[in-house]
Amino acid sequence: MWWLSIGILIALAGLTKGPQPVAYFTLGVGAYVLLKQRNQIPAFIAANLFAGLMIGGWYAMVYQPNDIELWKAHSRLSNTTTGLATVRDHLDFVKSLAIELLPGTILLGPAIMIAVRTRDNRHDLLLAAILYSATCTLVLVFWPGGVAARYAMPATMALAVVCGLMFQNWRHSHPRVIVSALVVTYLIFGGLLVRGWVAMPFWPHLLQGSKMAGKILTTALEQKSGPLYVVGSSTEHNMLVYVRGPIRAVTLDDLAALNTSAIAVLLPEEERVLAQKKPGLRLVGVTDIVSQKTPYRVVEIIQP
Repeated sequence: MWWLSIGILIALAGLTKGPQPVAYFTLGVGAYVLLKQRNQIPAFIAANLFAGLMIGGWYAMVYQPNDIELWKAHSRLSNTTTGLATVRDHLDFVKSLAIELLPGTILLGPAIMIAVRTRDNRHDLLLAAILYSATCTLVLVFWPGGVAARYAMPATMALAVVCGLMFQNWRHSHPRVIVSALVVTYLIFGGLLVRGWVAMPFWPHLLQGSKMAGKILTTALEQKSGPLYVVGSSTEHNMLVYVRGPIRAVTLDDLAALNTSAIAVLLPEEERVLAQKKPGLRLVGVTDIVSQKTPYRVVEIIQP
């Protein structure tokens, strides 16, 4: 019954969030079962098969042509990068994780040493939490096509357990390590308070660029009729969350094929390419915006 409930939770996680939580459970818990609970292997396999059937059944019901290509692109399996670019991207992933998972990264190394050196079962929970947080993360380090630190988010809860257990075990025997982790925690929390309560209200242009760009777009749409056209492959999506009105994600070829006037968001080079694709087209600038340090131009497309 326990493993049936676990299978249902895995399936729900896969249906609501995608492959990351499923992969973290299967690889992390699977590694622990292989090391410490081999008698649970059949039940573990059955739970994963049950979850896989539920997730696979849902995908089969909603499948549309070209979904495989979309899934490969979303999972960074269709991206092609050079050797140096791949190495640089993965080193950036490791660096981002080390910073974003503070103070957990301070205690992770000592926790691994304790779990590896201990021969009895006193630190089984610590070992399980380490395996859960680290096994799939190591896979992501070598994932082809590039990765982002947010893909390792399922590791954070297990890493919090590691930190709690390390605090319990080392607060008396190694107080300097624990104090250093607590100091980093206070600094992070204090920085977030300053950012949220001081910097963002008084300097919104520095920290709310996407929101401000979205408001500018909304104002531009209020003065014009029709939807806002964006180039789906290049337009920064965060600013579009704040846009009130219909949005159409298209290609430059789609914009060139329009036979009615429209409002579009374009990069400077995209504006030049569009003008070359349809020489008689008039592109009248409405306003300039910057989102995530990328300059865009809101233009009105007027047909010849």
